Amino acid sequence: VVDDEEVIVSGLVRAMPWQKYGCEVVATATSGGEALKLLREKKPDILFTDICMPGQDGLAVLAAVRSEFAQMQVTILSGYPNFDYAQRAIELGVVSYVLKPSRFQLLEEALAKMAENLHELQQAQTAPPVLQGVFGGDGGLAAAQTGTEKAQNFIVKNALDYIRTHYAERLTLADVADAVYVS
Repeated sequence: VVDDEEVIVSGLVRAMPWQKYGCEVVATATSGGEALKLLREKKPDILFTDICMPGQDGLAVLAAVRSEFAQMQVTILSGYPNFDYAQRAIELGVVSYVLKPSRFQLLEEALAKMAENLHELQQAQTAPPVLQGVFGGDGGLAAAQTGTEKAQNFIVKNALDYIRTHYAERLTLADVADAVYVS
């Protein structure tokens, strides 16, 4: 749980029915930099994070999470009803975007959805690989992907989409990396 308001962090830790969904809080942080350090150390499966924090904001944390932990389930907490924030968060694959102050029911629904997604990913890992989709007809690649591989290719897919959309422009690696929030 990451938020620069300690009252929100402690409230989520104490009030959320973590055990009901087979979860436990392994760490809390009050800044993006502290969060990244703990994420790399603890490697949690679920993350609740504020989007606007001093120093490194939640979107930067989310971009790093996506590049290092593609399967991590993330819910954004935000006091800002800014469409640009929500749009960027969705592009980075958040499960939920919850505005603060929010009803507790929305937060619990987000936790339930993240726990369900993790369960489905675990089942996909133990099931034999299944052909999920074929990209062709435009000189593309044919690929058999499991749910896990799809999650790991999230950034690559977004980069390819950006390149396809902007192919007529002069593109650099830095442009594409910025568009998909990685360095």
